[in-house]
Amino acid sequence: MARSEVIILSVSQGRGHGAEQALAALLASVPEADRGRISICSPLDSALHGFAMDAGYRWIEWLASRDCFRENARACRHLHRADNLAGYDVIFAWSTRAFEWALRLSRRTGTRCMGRMSDHPRLHLHSAARRMVIRWTANRLSVCVFPSAALADAARECGITTHREVIYNAVQVPEDVPSYPMDHGPLNVGFLGCYAHWKGIQVLRRMIEATRDLPIQWHLFGDVATDVAPDVDAIRRHDSVHVHGHCEAGSVYPSVDITFHPSVAFDPSPNVVPESLAMGRPVIASDVGGTAEMLEPNVNALLFDAQAPDSAREHLNSLLENRDTIREMGARGREFVRERFSPSEAVRRYTQAWDEAGGQRHT
Repeated sequence: MARSEVIILSVSQGRGHGAEQALAALLASVPEADRGRISICSPLDSALHGFAMDAGYRWIEWLASRDCFRENARACRHLHRADNLAGYDVIFAWSTRAFEWALRLSRRTGTRCMGRMSDHPRLHLHSAARRMVIRWTANRLSVCVFPSAALADAARECGITTHREVIYNAVQVPEDVPSYPMDHGPLNVGFLGCYAHWKGIQVLRRMIEATRDLPIQWHLFGDVATDVAPDVDAIRRHDSVHVHGHCEAGSVYPSVDITFHPSVAFDPSPNVVPESLAMGRPVIASDVGGTAEMLEPNVNALLFDAQAPDSAREHLNSLLENRDTIREMGARGREFVRERFSPSEAVRRYTQAWDEAGGQRHT
């Protein structure tokens, strides 16, 4: 099978979120000898710009100053007129925001168009018009990749019938496990959902109130969204709560013993779960969306019903009373991530899909 030349399109500005982090992790896992056939197209201020340049990928500017229709349409026209797509076999849209632009470029250049969906097609943040656009564009892709089977099933239920592939994110398991802070004092619990209200900030707030008398320290990471700020301001008054703001993953997990992930809405494929497990940190999580695929219940993590979040306190108490269980679950979590989120397997699956699509272009 011939190797396809691929351009990956991301229209996300700034640091981005989980989808952009997943792309960076995938690209970091591609062998250097194969990086020459992959190009990254993203805005100048995107984190992917710096990553692509540092990792030796060809980078092409998506000439948009913000993610809106007018700016993206201008960037699409510029990219086509500049003839930057000559020689490519596949245009791969890394998120639904890029689907419509990748399809336009594909039609104009005769390349195959693929994409990756990272959010529920009926996400509550989307307008009715936006949901229609997502369904229309997704059904015109040659292949749509999903990071969890739960999300692929949800897309099918929403009328997306194009060929679907489930490819889990690439997660690197470090050689060494950071020491546990609990070895020197209270149990430390991490929460990384400050950027979106539906990640469960109010569940966290109730949990902190319910465990005030227990030897637990709570650590909140990430940029705080406007609608999350009132809850964060209320709970940061507790001596047991520490708000750290944005931190790189390498400095997050050495600060905690376990991770609390109480999403209250469909969570397609939360990166925080396998990342936490890879660092030997068990997870207490709500059973919504694709979360259950990211872990092994009662083996390396504990699930609770999102409709009955108070049950999460029982899980927390059980780990607090038996801290050796945390280490045991952490070790099993690392093995699980090595198998399910293998970077080499993710690279193999993506390159195979690209090569198959590119081959169809020439038949």
